Amino acid sequence: MMRMKRIIGIVLLLILVFGLFGGCAGQKAVMTVGGNKVSLEEYRYYYLNAKYNYDNGDDSFWEKYPEAKEELEDYTLDMIKQAYALRKVAADNGVTLSKDDKKSISEQLDELVTQMGGKEEYETALKESYLTDELYRSLLEIDVLMDTLANTVFAEGGQYYVTDEEVLRVVDEDYIRTTQILIAFNEEEDAEATKARAEEVLKKAKAGEDFDTLVAQYNEDPGMVDNTDGYYFTKGQMVTPYEEASFALQENELSGLVESSYGYHIIKRLPKEDAYIQANLEQFRTPLINAKWAELLQKAIDEMTVEYDKQFEQINMDSLKDA
Repeated sequence: MMRMKRIIGIVLLLILVFGLFGGCAGQKAVMTVGGNKVSLEEYRYYYLNAKYNYDNGDDSFWEKYPEAKEELEDYTLDMIKQAYALRKVAADNGVTLSKDDKKSISEQLDELVTQMGGKEEYETALKESYLTDELYRSLLEIDVLMDTLANTVFAEGGQYYVTDEEVLRVVDEDYIRTTQILIAFNEEEDAEATKARAEEVLKKAKAGEDFDTLVAQYNEDPGMVDNTDGYYFTKGQMVTPYEEASFALQENELSGLVESSYGYHIIKRLPKEDAYIQANLEQFRTPLINAKWAELLQKAIDEMTVEYDKQFEQINMDSLKDA
């Protein structure tokens, strides 16, 4: 519940959710993004996957919110831009597919066809995911490219590696540490009853009862089970009410009741511990690497131009669903 927002690199997110591929050899382009031709099949894949994120398969959504169609188109274009930006970052850093990489991908596809019972079953599965064999192959290619890029320029000794010294500086300047007691909202009692329970616990904490003992007795935040040292976080990683209240505290100071969508929080700010930080450097390094990723991607995106083919004017939600 109350835990650091999951910090997922934009690269991994795009690979898992949308897939990343480039080029449309042999297919008519409906648009050009950053000099890269985007086929109808490719645009359809992005569009229909993004559509499902909006409507969860319920087309009546678009009758209720017709204005969301324009937003969907913008979102689709953003995904395409990010995909080609990733390829550009790889190319700019000299990361390309080797012969062994291409051979390995072909072997993976052959094995998958066999596992699925043959070419016909394989192609049926691709179609159900709005994919073609060419697009799926490219997805595997970009996966390899991104792994290689991560293991070179972002690895120790690489151009964009985040050093231990940089990590320690950021943690010292930007991070704080807190612990808390969460009295959570639940379906069995109304909000006033939840607040009353929280006020009773706060009264005990303000009276000087041991905070760790109160945490063990009353806390309803399951995230604390895996964060026995408390939460180390910087701005943008926690829900807003918790973040604002935490940064307003001095070390060892106790908050009042802080309401969020989860319930009522009683927060105590704690001093950071060098031993914990040293033992968890990778936890703090990850968001810094992701920030460098995002910076490189945004630079590539900002340099992109978009040109539309006349055929693009005929594209709409119905034509893409029926394609």
